Formats: sequence, structure tokens, C-alpha cells
Amino acid sequence: MDKNSIIGAILIVLILLGGSYFFRSPKPAETDKAKTSISDSSHRNTASAATSDTSVAKSDTAKAESNVPALWRPYTKGHDTDIVLQNEKLVVKISTKG
Repeated sequence: MDKNSIIGAILIVLILLGGSYFFRSPKPAETDKAKTSISDSSHRNTASAATSDTSVAKSDTAKAESNVPALWRPYTKGHDTDIVLQNEKLVVKISTKG
């Protein structure tokens, strides 16, 4: 084996070890901590929502708009129209709403 083959083999091993380290599944203790922190935060949110009399349920569109950045909101509104591309062998319909 020459120098380049040895360096290549070492790099392949490093890539495999690094990938297995970064993409490993979490330990059960870590997932239990995450579940308890999520359940604690949901209990706090439920308690604060119960005490607040000004909380109003949002509609689906209001929830969807709140997830969209302000600069993109004008682009989320529009009409649902179909664009048809066709020739003698193929007809493709594309919706403007996705």
C-alpha cells in the first residue's frame, strides 16, 4: 500500500466514526428527561391558559399565518387555479396553491 491508500483508509474510518457519533440515537435517560421537560412545560401552559380569561381560540388560518414570517405572508394568499401543460401524449395539471 502506498501513502495515498493509507491516508484514504484513515479518512474513511474517521468519516464512519464521526457519522456514527453524530447520528447515534439518544439514550433512554436522555429521552426521559426530554419527555418530562415537555410535559412540565405543557402543564405550565395549561395552567396559564386556564387562569387567563382573555385567551381566544385561533382559527386554522390564524394559526397558519402565525407560523409564516411577516415578509412571506402576502405570498401565502392567492387563488387556487390550475395551470395545464399538454401536448398530444401528455397532460399535466399544476395547482398554484401547491
